[in-house]
Amino acid sequence: MKDYNSTPSTLTRIKDFISDNVTGVIAAVIIAIIVFILGVLLIPVKGTMTVKSTWWDWQIPINKFAEVSHTSDYYPRGEGVHDVDTEITYSTKRVVDQKAYTDADGTHHPERSHTERVPKTRYHYKKDEWVFSYNVPCSGMDKNPHEAECDIPYPSASPALGDLSRGSHVETYGVIGEKVDGTCGNYDVSKSDWERIEVGGTITYKYRRINKNKIYDISFE
Repeated sequence: MKDYNSTPSTLTRIKDFISDNVTGVIAAVIIAIIVFILGVLLIPVKGTMTVKSTWWDWQIPINKFAEVSHTSDYYPRGEGVHDVDTEITYSTKRVVDQKAYTDADGTHHPERSHTERVPKTRYHYKKDEWVFSYNVPCSGMDKNPHEAECDIPYPSASPALGDLSRGSHVETYGVIGEKVDGTCGNYDVSKSDWERIEVGGTITYKYRRINKNKIYDISFE
């Protein structure tokens, strides 16, 4: 370590300090860069746009009642389980018979151990259950979200293999707008904001650079 008080020049003193603390300086620089990037990505940014159109999208998952193969370390239980098969596998473990020690006359006795085969039971079985099959897309540019005009099945109380049923749909709502610089964009909004937004109106909003397509804190002019 250099004696900083003995250096006549402030610049030399700084150079000596950096050379003696290079690891800490590098770590501090990296932390500062990370904090700056996170700040840029997470700090809200304000914007203004004129709403050109609104849209909605529903994805309705359709599930199929099917026979599915499973493997488990535990015996399977529950409704729909059948064709259970067992498989015995083996692993090895080291067992210490005697720890190393040194007796009173200074003689060292090394550790003694052996390996054992350890059985493990695995269960292979089949289960009749609902699994995802496909999505029914439903979308529009109106303000009246609705299911597609097709036959969407509902679950049966006693399903048979091959039966279909609908799951809970996933909703997305958004707007297409023109910003003050003349550029247009497509943005996701909450359902409550979407219900209040009207085509032709001007809105101010916030977004984060980490997700520019999601706007929030919407207000109307």
